[in-house]
Parts: sequence; C-alpha cells; structure tokens
Amino acid sequence: MSSSVEYDGDYEKTEDKNHIYQHAKTMYEVGGREREGASCCLFLFRLVKDKNSDKALSLTYQHNCTDFTNICNLDSKEIKEHFWKIVKSVRFDE
Repeated sequence: MSSSVEYDGDYEKTEDKNHIYQHAKTMYEVGGREREGASCCLFLFRLVKDKNSDKALSLTYQHNCTDFTNICNLDSKEIKEHFWKIVKSVRFDE
C-alpha cells in the first residue's frame, strides 16, 4: 500500500467488530510555486482486513487543491469523515 503513494511512515491501527484498519495520511505540494500552478495533495489510505477471512482491501483517497486564490484546507474534518464513510461501507462476501 505504501509504495503506490510513496509513503514511508507509520500506520495507525484500529478495529471494530468485523474489521481491522490500518491507516495513514500524507500531504505534499507538486508542480510550480504557489499561485503559479502548484497543486497541494492530500492522500488518505487505509487497509481494511476482514477478521473472519483472509480478505483485505486497500483504499487510497486523493484530494487536490489547485486554486490558491482561496484558502484550501486539505486536512479538514469533513474530508476525513467523508473518506471514513467510504471505508466503513466496505463489506466482504462470505
């Protein structure tokens, strides 16, 4: 999972009744300088592992800000909650 977004850090681990989650985030700027075509990116990624089988799913969520004329809060609670809703919707067939 780390190699697809070039992440070299630690993962947090949480779990619920049916799943184990490993998750992390990274933010960086690509392209030119601010106001000259630079783009800020937020990557959220999680590994969802089913506790009752060997099934797992890796999810990567990318959010970009390219309009530096406005304040762009990449690390917002709303973005994280939206991604978490997607992650929590994962169901593994038996």
